[in-house]
Amino acid sequence: MKHGLSKPIKGGLYDRFFQQYHTYFSWGEKDDADKPGKNANQFFSLFGENFKTRITEIIRKNKTLDDSIRAFIELGHLRNLLVHSNFASYNFENKTTDEIYLMYQKALLFIDLLNDNLK
Repeated sequence: MKHGLSKPIKGGLYDRFFQQYHTYFSWGEKDDADKPGKNANQFFSLFGENFKTRITEIIRKNKTLDDSIRAFIELGHLRNLLVHSNFASYNFENKTTDEIYLMYQKALLFIDLLNDNLK
């Protein structure tokens, strides 16, 4: 596993793209940790219908990839809840730190998928 994105987008656009990545996903329902988003289709659509179709077919054939995307989305969802709530007093009642770390490890496969397909 590579676990890092190469620079598929040239120049300052690359930095801008990643500074705004949080706007490219449907993370889940606001204020509800139990309702994260379900997929990355909104993100995939940014690269055109052909890309979205090709990548969703790859994911459909690989449950591990689908689980990785769900982990990535859930981590982003939990991050949003934490950042947009009172950071110091937020309580993750539904996840242990070990569970969050395991989600992170699962999500790394999604980063590899992007790295392999956004060149």
